[in-house]
Amino acid sequence: MSYPIKNSCVLVMTYLLCLPNLMADERHDNTAKLLESNECVSCQMTGVWLYRANLAGATLMQATLSGANLERSNLERANLEKAQLDGANLERARMDRVNLREANLRGANLEEAGLPRVDLTGADLQGANLEKANLHGANLRGANLSGANLENANLEGAQLEGAILTQCNLKGANLERAILKRRDKR
Repeated sequence: MSYPIKNSCVLVMTYLLCLPNLMADERHDNTAKLLESNECVSCQMTGVWLYRANLAGATLMQATLSGANLERSNLERANLEKAQLDGANLERARMDRVNLREANLRGANLEEAGLPRVDLTGADLQGANLEKANLHGANLRGANLSGANLENANLEGAQLEGAILTQCNLKGANLERAILKRRDKR
């Protein structure tokens, strides 16, 4: 006697049990692809370990790197537009001239990260830790920095027009020549 419902349940259970392994395989394959070609557009790499990785010039548009460890990695001139980096560890990462337009960096750790001339236009940095980060000349137009920690951060010459700074910690931050509001050119 055949029990189609029972067989269907077995197939669903098998799929659910194998799904984490399939996702791990995908993350592993995508990480290998990235390290080999320096490109992985729209890749799923949640929680990957890329400590001290050299990803200079990498193309990671719309990649999912939520919870990834990129501590001390070199991401100079990388394209991470619309990337998901929520909860990622980017402590002391080198990120000069990185494109992070509209990226999700909620709760990310960017302590002591080098972010000079980075483009964070429209990025979500709610609750991010940017303590002692170097954001010299960074473009933060329209970025959401609500609840972010920018204690002792260098924001010299940064563009902050339209940025949301609600409950943002700016204690000891360098805001010399930072542009907070567009000047009327009458």
